[in-house]
Amino acid sequence: MKCPGWLARGAFRGAVAGLLAWWGLADAQSGERVKLTLEEGIHLALEKDETLLIAQTDLQKSRQQLRRVRADIFPQFSASMSYGRNWLLPTSIFGAAGRQQEVTVGREHSLNGVLSMRQPLLGSGWGAQVKSARLFVGYATEVERQARQELTGEVEKRFYGLLLAQELVGISGQTLDRVAANLERTQSLRRAGRVSDYEVLRTQVQLAALQSDSIRVRNELSLAAIALRDAVRLEGDLEAQGEFLEESRLDLASLDNLLELGRARRPEMRQVERQLGMQEYALRLKQGQGRPVVDLFASGQMAFQSSRLDLYREEAWGRSWVSGLSVVLPLEGIRAGAELDQARLDVERAQLEKALVEREIRLEIHQAWTGAQDAGKRVAAQRRVIEGAERNLWFAESRYFSGVGTQLEVLDAQLTLMEAQTGYAIARHDQTLALVELERAVGVLGEPVEGALKRAAGAPGKPVDAK
Repeated sequence: MKCPGWLARGAFRGAVAGLLAWWGLADAQSGERVKLTLEEGIHLALEKDETLLIAQTDLQKSRQQLRRVRADIFPQFSASMSYGRNWLLPTSIFGAAGRQQEVTVGREHSLNGVLSMRQPLLGSGWGAQVKSARLFVGYATEVERQARQELTGEVEKRFYGLLLAQELVGISGQTLDRVAANLERTQSLRRAGRVSDYEVLRTQVQLAALQSDSIRVRNELSLAAIALRDAVRLEGDLEAQGEFLEESRLDLASLDNLLELGRARRPEMRQVERQLGMQEYALRLKQGQGRPVVDLFASGQMAFQSSRLDLYREEAWGRSWVSGLSVVLPLEGIRAGAELDQARLDVERAQLEKALVEREIRLEIHQAWTGAQDAGKRVAAQRRVIEGAERNLWFAESRYFSGVGTQLEVLDAQLTLMEAQTGYAIARHDQTLALVELERAVGVLGEPVEGALKRAAGAPGKPVDAK
């Protein structure tokens, strides 16, 4: 059954008007968008993320712990003073009956002041405690680095996710414009009697399907903006401003160099190394438990006793000074041996954890490096697909409007080009995430580093091999 021309033209105008109205409504609802670069987003997230702030607080606490342990190295001074008022002094009675004598003990006012000093000399283990506290500061520092890198990676993934959604919306809009223009030309050819109503209806069906796809990609754009907005703690609609990464700061030519760099820079690796060091110092402390503890001490005392509170009476004051060495020999027996064995087992466990983390890091770097190489090849392949799809569409439209081709060829070519453009955008997005993941796996994400990072040294980065 043929479709009347006025019905086809009305359907076309209605479809275009509906699409423009939907776009206008979406723009009206969205309001003014906040344009955000990747650097701005990372900066905002680093300022407000609770997990990172907690890690920074723990780092500050570890530094204060180190200060406290260092204070034990220096002489420990203490001073005290006490005042007593005897309201009823005790008395004693001496002598036989009839010749008894009552003696009052003490004075109504008594004032005592003591100043003492103690200096650890041997066996206190303060040296190992200070070194262990330093390692704990290093451990907390690496925990903070890990939180910072994980947050940076999460913001980058959400940023590039929004960037991909924006590109897909753009591709959808371009395809809609292309099909709408194709429908208008087809209707003109139908009025001239050169094509059938079926070809007009076929184009209208394609336009309606693309409108539905456009709604879907715009919804995905909204979700991607919400995800980024949550990460950077911003209100309102966001628009990502930037480009996908096409090259890495890392030298991808040598996997061995990346593995070595990851072993040296990965926060998790540094954490287990410091944990191992702390366990080794804890073992040293346990090994020194049976040794004598020698302290130097000195103490001075001034005491005032008088029936009258007259502090200027020199004869009412008593003074004493004493100094010496204090030697304590621990005798813990079986308990000390059990604690020593437990400390040895803690060291062995830390060594096993270090080996496990090192193996996991090597695997992650290898996988990320392979993923980056594959992503680069897929980007190059999709670029060639787009070139072929563009040529195919040009030939199909030329053949159709010359009267030797069919509308089906044009529609297929248009869909093929849209799929190629979509695949290219997704491939570039995947390549970017692969490069981000590689930097995270190596442990340098978001950090300026020299050496294997050429961009930090001013040299251009090498693209991922796309051969």
